Amino acid sequence: MAYISFHSRDIEKIDCSISRYNDTFWLKLEVKNKDNYILDEITFFNTDRQVLKLARDIIRTLTESLNAINE
Repeated sequence: MAYISFHSRDIEKIDCSISRYNDTFWLKLEVKNKDNYILDEITFFNTDRQVLKLARDIIRTLTESLNAINE
């Protein structure tokens, strides 16, 4: 389980990318403000497909949280 906390109130979007280099999967999250300035960057990596499951879980959690904030 991962706990991620963003402390900025200026978050406009969170970009997520998944890449693979040889046998390592990389998950990168970039937290940006409305000017597209990167406020925070988080990178996870692993040598198996667990990073893909982590990516799905993080994206689902972030989507649910952002939807709750916008309601």
